[in-house]
Amino acid sequence: DLPQKTDAVIRLNLADFNGLSLWNRPVKVTLPDNNSAQVYSVDLKELPLNYRETDVFLTATLVIGKMEIDQEFVYFARPKDLKLPGPGIKTRISDKGDYFVIEITTEKLCKNLMLISDNTDVQFSDNFFDMQPGETRLVTCPATIRWEDFEKGFRTLHLKQTMK
Repeated sequence: DLPQKTDAVIRLNLADFNGLSLWNRPVKVTLPDNNSAQVYSVDLKELPLNYRETDVFLTATLVIGKMEIDQEFVYFARPKDLKLPGPGIKTRISDKGDYFVIEITTEKLCKNLMLISDNTDVQFSDNFFDMQPGETRLVTCPATIRWEDFEKGFRTLHLKQTMK
């Protein structure tokens, strides 16, 4: 909730799982003060879903000024029916003294990415999220063990790996 009405933009983007943008639209909206409300809706007939609902996703990114406030992913099929590619995840872990920084990059869409540390019980700054193709995300966690031990026990799991 914001204390006053706020002008914002919702950036809508329909893309395939490789990152090819098929449709996009910026929408100017006014967010109400001290309230939550639906400020925009899309008629699915506007979207070029002839690309098969199992192969595309929509992102809605809320932007105020130049700052991205939030992003939501919308899928048009049940998770088990999505034709997900292997996401091509790369990670790099940096030791910053009292915390670690995990840089995660994905080549293609990654749905339901979960970060796991087998060597220590740790609270990540973010976990269980989707990543757009080509996105890089930084996640932090407290350095409760040596960097070498943390790196050996760190792994990721995503939806594609659970679909056999």
